[in-house]
Amino acid sequence: MTISDDYFAYYEQYTKEYGGQTCILMQIGSFYEMQAVRNETESIGNLEEVCGLLNILVTKKNKGIETIDRSNPLFAGFPKHAVSKFLPVLLEAGYTVVLIDQDTSTTQGKRKRYVAGIYSPSIQPLDIVDDQANLDGNSLTSLVIEVNSVSIPVSSKTRVPKPLSHTVSYSVANVNMTTAVFELYEGGFVLDKTLSYESLLDEIFRLILRYSSKEMLIWIKGSAVPSQLSKEFMVEYLDLHYTAVHHNILLESEHKEATQVEYQNALFRKTHSHVDFGLLEPLEYFALERHQCAALNAVLALQFIGKHDTKYTQAIGIPKLIQEYQHLVMEMNTLHQLAIIPGKRGNGAGSTSSLFNIINKTRTAVGRRGLKQLLCKPFKDAQTIVSRYALSEGLSAFTEQREINLERLLDNIGDFERYHRKMSLGVLHPYELYHLIHTYNRIEQLAKELYSCENKNVLKFCLNQPEYQRLQQLQVQAHDKFDMEELKRYNLNEPNHSMGNFFKSGCCSELDDIDERIKVIEAQVETLRNRLEKAVSGNGDWIKTIYTEQEGYSFSCTKIRGQLLSKGLTSEEYSQLSIKQATNTCKISSEQLQELSMDLVNSRELFTKRVKQQYIKFISYLYQEYNGLFESLKTFVEIIDVSLSNVKCKRTFNYCVPEIDDTVGQAFIRATAMRHPIIERINTTTPYVPNDIVLDFKSRGMVLYALNSCGKSSLLRSIGLCTVLAQCGLYVPCSKFVFYPFSSIITQVDLYDNLWKAQSSYVTEMVGLRKIMHLANKNSLVLSDELTKGTEVISATAIFAAAVLELLVRESKFVFTTHLQDVAKLPEIKSHPNLQICHLSVNVVNDTIVFERMLKPGPCSELYGLEVAKAVGLASDFMDKAFAIRNELIGNRGVSANAKRSRYNKSKRLEACEICGYVPLKPTDIPLDTHHIKFQCTADENSFTEHYHKNAKFNLVCLCKSCHIDVHQQRINIQGYIQTSSGVKLEFTRQEQPN
Repeated sequence: MTISDDYFAYYEQYTKEYGGQTCILMQIGSFYEMQAVRNETESIGNLEEVCGLLNILVTKKNKGIETIDRSNPLFAGFPKHAVSKFLPVLLEAGYTVVLIDQDTSTTQGKRKRYVAGIYSPSIQPLDIVDDQANLDGNSLTSLVIEVNSVSIPVSSKTRVPKPLSHTVSYSVANVNMTTAVFELYEGGFVLDKTLSYESLLDEIFRLILRYSSKEMLIWIKGSAVPSQLSKEFMVEYLDLHYTAVHHNILLESEHKEATQVEYQNALFRKTHSHVDFGLLEPLEYFALERHQCAALNAVLALQFIGKHDTKYTQAIGIPKLIQEYQHLVMEMNTLHQLAIIPGKRGNGAGSTSSLFNIINKTRTAVGRRGLKQLLCKPFKDAQTIVSRYALSEGLSAFTEQREINLERLLDNIGDFERYHRKMSLGVLHPYELYHLIHTYNRIEQLAKELYSCENKNVLKFCLNQPEYQRLQQLQVQAHDKFDMEELKRYNLNEPNHSMGNFFKSGCCSELDDIDERIKVIEAQVETLRNRLEKAVSGNGDWIKTIYTEQEGYSFSCTKIRGQLLSKGLTSEEYSQLSIKQATNTCKISSEQLQELSMDLVNSRELFTKRVKQQYIKFISYLYQEYNGLFESLKTFVEIIDVSLSNVKCKRTFNYCVPEIDDTVGQAFIRATAMRHPIIERINTTTPYVPNDIVLDFKSRGMVLYALNSCGKSSLLRSIGLCTVLAQCGLYVPCSKFVFYPFSSIITQVDLYDNLWKAQSSYVTEMVGLRKIMHLANKNSLVLSDELTKGTEVISATAIFAAAVLELLVRESKFVFTTHLQDVAKLPEIKSHPNLQICHLSVNVVNDTIVFERMLKPGPCSELYGLEVAKAVGLASDFMDKAFAIRNELIGNRGVSANAKRSRYNKSKRLEACEICGYVPLKPTDIPLDTHHIKFQCTADENSFTEHYHKNAKFNLVCLCKSCHIDVHQQRINIQGYIQTSSGVKLEFTRQEQPN
């Protein structure tokens, strides 16, 4: 077989296993090459696509031959050392990359080759590719769905056979390959008229939203695979367009051993050799003995990782089965619908795109990941939540200087969780170990700073004394072993000729001996160089010692200096030299130098090998010895960082600490001046209007009316977001928030036609309502936006009212928004003692709608629809003309050429007086002032007026000197900016002056 035959054999093997997005990189000499054949009888390879992605040239093996076949294929490549440049590009594009390296040995004159590694978007070689900017790490998600037909017996009374149904078991596993965290979920139910495959996928989507996975394995087990579990359907339904998906049917013949308990235990013992199982089997130790589907999923995920590179299964985290009942469960894609974390569906990575982006003030990668996971899995236990409040309150009581000290320490803590993973794999570079030891010192200082505060609520989350002492011991061992200044200079990919000795003298006698031998040889080489140096100049540094991989060590000088050698040396000395002349330089060698070069190269090669062996041996020892401590360090730094971030949010955004009341016996909310944490940051033109919300045993639910654009959906979401924040142990955007933790939040907003389900928006609403009725109980919070808006009024009113009454019976807490006026007129609705009927107020002034957005009792007026039509019902061509005329008038009035920004808020431009319209057009004109609508003297010690900062843009108004004086002399009274159907307007009144 030719090299091309070998290449295409690998290509066919791995594209069959991993799909068309597979790239084979085969080492040929010092290059990695890719090949393809394109002719009338054969077309194989994906060379053109890959080269287009890498921006490298495609050519032929022999450009003189026109024919393209296996003897003269298309090919492209790059130097082996450039793999660190090109591999990340392929992995980011979703490719699985197979590296085929060549061995030094040969068989019958043919170079042996072997699979050096298989890498994919989630399984990346940390020694080659380590994206420090990807703070979340690379995650692999695995999904197993087992479908079994169930024959349900006929009824003993009616003798009517019941329809055939299916039991479904499913498991979601996620392995963070960067941090080695391994999480498992398992669930199951019977599919029937109540629960469909779409319900199953909704549940799965809720779980996978928690992870930013780059790659997903889907395993379907069952005698028949329904269309809803096909790859095409699942990619669309689960929004996996930007994820590398491997869809597999679990065949008994191919995966039988993966289901066997004996094999599972054996595999876990192999992959978790660092765990002391004692007398227990691994399945028992991991509490998976009764969770067959989760155990199977864990095995399949580990097998997939092991096929890529077995070392990546080493020191993998213990598979942790997440018990949902321990956390607030966010049903029906609440994470997405409330924009809690950044995601692919509509909310990106901007600073205000999600709740996470708003409240993330963490200063470490560990803290950032911890906050994100906390938002995905809020607490349910009241004591845990209260302890987090107490920690944040304890930290907020610190002096300003102590808080600055803590922030500086956190700023200097590296991503040690990532470093520990690399340490476990033996790929942690020496310079990274230096940074890790520096991080340990900062963690020690962080603990020391917190110990001195003597606050028991803070000390509860600190390292305990044995952990603190172990951390100190670890640092002492590292400092005893290494010269830190030398350690930070080197990496594991260092070439032999440049690797230095970063071990302290006496730590390893073999290294000391080799190092001494190298110094002796280098001294001998330097003696030879000095002899030549004297021959050409007598002083200076004209002769250089150079090294090349092909020729080893030699000397180099300019061509002119080389000609002087014949004059400065005896003829015998000169004859012993080998001089090669290039255009401007000379390369000089000799037998003696070649012998020294060979000895030096061999010694350096041995030295590099031994240094790496001793170094990897030591970091392996560190991991085995201190692995338990590493987990404690992670928990400590994560909680402190998240809590300090929480304190920062409280001060920056004027949040309050929630209170838990456990006397009621069920979940509830009583909030005063609640705001939406995202919208109040986005909308800077008008003040956010807070509202009081009560959802408790007496006032269990609310039917909320409002005009479009008045904010009913925003109020709905703010309730959900504040509840999530409170149950994460974080501060909330309210002036007061009293509650008891919920078990679940069920949201139904952003409904639309679902093409892949072949469902209209109304059918989607009804599927969601079915889910609500299946899940809701007295500890559920249900938030639904305009339920039944997709059907005619009578049916919509009946279904809406029935849903409200059912949730009242179940004692669920809920808010339903609607425009259905007849709902509020139904006797059983309007007279129910536990139901609130409210609306968000508006005011109509001179055909202009002013959005007051205050929550008031009763439904809104039925005539508002006519008022809206009157306000906005003019023909579009008429309005276009009016806008053009208005713009022309504004343009004629002029805009200040010297417009400045307010010194209080740079987003506030001082262009014209907002009362009289005065514009300072010339530099000599009287400048404009910035006036605080709510006076600065009314702000508190944190510069907040009510719930907003005194320098918020909507609290600043641009005034001329004359109008500014009139304001302070109370001749002008400014109420503030208001949102109207005609845009944002400044509301003010003038006092009439006596004649």
